[in-house]
Amino acid sequence: KVLQSFSFPIASKPTALLFDSEQQLLGEIIHEKSISELVQQYYLTGLFQPLQESLEYSSDSLENPSVIKLNLDALNHSFWKLRQIAIENLASYQGNQKEMIIEKLKVLALNDSSSKVRASAFQSLCHIDKEKKIKGFYSEGLKDSSYTVVTSSLKCLLENEIPDISNVIQPYLTSSNTHLIVLLAKVF
Repeated sequence: KVLQSFSFPIASKPTALLFDSEQQLLGEIIHEKSISELVQQYYLTGLFQPLQESLEYSSDSLENPSVIKLNLDALNHSFWKLRQIAIENLASYQGNQKEMIIEKLKVLALNDSSSKVRASAFQSLCHIDKEKKIKGFYSEGLKDSSYTVVTSSLKCLLENEIPDISNVIQPYLTSSNTHLIVLLAKVF
């Protein structure tokens, strides 16, 4: 192993530094970035890897308004995986924008073009809604054409202990979908 350091003369300190933006180097780049650098990286690049890095490395700082904005903006990204990461990040949010985030997640849970995003939105809603204010909403996912979404929706319903759960799960008892089978096996 070889450890090399490089330095380059520049006129002023850069606000963001994205080294090897095309991910071509074979090696580990050790460059710990501040939250502000991660946020700027998200807005200055269009490449997946740095966008993903920005979302994932800033996820523990949801109390920072710029990180919340970053994740909310990522909910509108054209690539489903980035929307999914932002949704998963927001699952633990309990701040003053919680109600607005819940509303955005509800829209994504019902309307996103990706079933993985819709399923993640249901799961995040289940986690963010600690007061169980929207437990009636989870049954909306049962109408979805994707078993991934239906499974997430059923999981939320089971976690919220709705009174008529046996009637809700009845139509799925004969399903051959492995995700549903595993979930229902945990019930019995």
